[in-house]
Amino acid sequence: MPTQSERLTDTEKRLEAVAGEQRFQENIILRNETIISELAELSYNLKARQDVFDERMLQMMKQLQHNHEDIESLRREQIAHATQLEAKIDTINNSKFLLIGAISVIAFIVPLIVHILFPG
Repeated sequence: MPTQSERLTDTEKRLEAVAGEQRFQENIILRNETIISELAELSYNLKARQDVFDERMLQMMKQLQHNHEDIESLRREQIAHATQLEAKIDTINNSKFLLIGAISVIAFIVPLIVHILFPG
């Protein structure tokens, strides 16, 4: 049977082992808290970065929409200008044929008038 002193020594050894385990667990808890804190900071930084990227993306989308609207406006203006040019060309062609017809009539009538006015 162990003596009182042996039991006391054995109890002290167990107590030291338990205290060592407790310190080990406290170190693990401190490391976990440090890691959690670092992860929270990293998460915050990533969120802030994502917010910046989202804002930039939104600005780029607005600029792209604005550019698209400008291009569409230019296309419409070009179509309108082309339509006006076609109308002017048609008017010139019609005027050309009227002018040719008028000159032909004048060319036919002038000799007749000259012949009537100055027979001979």
